[in-house]
Amino acid sequence: MRLGCVPVVVTEGTMNDMPFMDVLKWREMAVFVKSDVKNVTCRARHGNMRRLGVVARKHLWWNRPSLPFDAFNTVMYQLWLRRHTVRYESIQSN
Repeated sequence: MRLGCVPVVVTEGTMNDMPFMDVLKWREMAVFVKSDVKNVTCRARHGNMRRLGVVARKHLWWNRPSLPFDAFNTVMYQLWLRRHTVRYESIQSN
């Protein structure tokens, strides 16, 4: 994606577990196919996917030290978004 490639994901099921799904629009910038590939995207859609991939690449790049919107910050944002779904065991003090 960093160089403008369009990701192709081969999957038989639904797309529910892609990296940074709350931040990146995977459905718009990647091609999802079953193992028996029959669909081919049109040139206009492919060009738009490449453009979106180039824009999204900053979220997948690790920097040292961390920079705004890089992979570290994107992971932290993902964790922050999911903070309410984590269940903690209550500790009873006697």
